[in-house]
Amino acid sequence: MFTLLLIIHIIVSALLIVVILMQQSKGGLSSMFGGSQDSVFGASGAETFFTRATAIMAVIFMITSFSLALMSSSKKDTAINHEIQPETNVLDQQAVPQIDTTVKPIQENTK
Repeated sequence: MFTLLLIIHIIVSALLIVVILMQQSKGGLSSMFGGSQDSVFGASGAETFFTRATAIMAVIFMITSFSLALMSSSKKDTAINHEIQPETNVLDQQAVPQIDTTVKPIQENTK
């Protein structure tokens, strides 16, 4: 189920990008960088189709994103859980050298 939902999510993502890029620009920054006001399809009917298709794809994208997030957070058997080992004492007490930490007074040499 997770894999099927992930495949649908990827397809919807690609289609959403295509539908957004095929829409007619309404001016703004795209016209500033050489975009034209000519419509690819020539009629405003295509504009409403692309607007509606964008809205539908966006809703499907949000639903699949939310579903994938819920499914991945509820998975108990993930690869990272297999790698977690119980906490062990890495430092063996016998392997650590004993260091003398007593403070010795400084002897002044007066000659």
